[in-house]
Amino acid sequence: MRKFLFSQKFAPLGVAALSAIAATSIATAPVQAATVSNGDTAGWGNGTDDFYAGVGNDNFSVDLNNGAFLLFPSGTGIFEDFDFPEILPPAQFPITMNFTKIGGTGAVTDPFKYTLDNNVIFNLGISGDAVAPITYTQIAGSQFDFIKDAVITEGELDLNSNQNGFYTIDGVNYQANETFQLSDLATIGPGGEYDVEAEISSVPEPGTILGLLAVGGLGLGMKRKKQQ
Repeated sequence: MRKFLFSQKFAPLGVAALSAIAATSIATAPVQAATVSNGDTAGWGNGTDDFYAGVGNDNFSVDLNNGAFLLFPSGTGIFEDFDFPEILPPAQFPITMNFTKIGGTGAVTDPFKYTLDNNVIFNLGISGDAVAPITYTQIAGSQFDFIKDAVITEGELDLNSNQNGFYTIDGVNYQANETFQLSDLATIGPGGEYDVEAEISSVPEPGTILGLLAVGGLGLGMKRKKQQ
């Protein structure tokens, strides 16, 4: 842990003291150590188990078996500096998505409608600009439309709203606009595939972050004075 020495026993809250407080706060509890911007985007996906036969049932599940980055990061913040691994950390797989049907007939004009029953969390790994692993969460309650094509035995499940997920970066949540698609072509080999692309759309106000830093730093400064 980085330590800071005060030049006098009771340091006045001048520029030097405030700088020390801010630095101490960042070192011990990084509220926003990483640079995050609107428009930062990442995309990932890979294989699933066979799930075509389950579509149309009141309930069915899809197992995501692995993950890899399919889209180079874009933007001017956290993802620009993220040295993405080719493969997402494998220990998190399989990731199971559980669905419950809430309507629809499966026709092109009336697709099956499903709601996601559980939070689905991806560990994307650690960037050089973040302290902890970056995660992405697709929240329970997200709704998907599924058209099941009986002629070519293909099913495609698409998220029907793009405000149902968020990134967590160094303890701060960032709302995302995303696409999330699953497909299973039953006539070509085992398994299906999935594809996620998520763009950060909401960044906390700088004043909020600075306020948290100031409060945390002031507490540390008062504790040090009390000990002396």
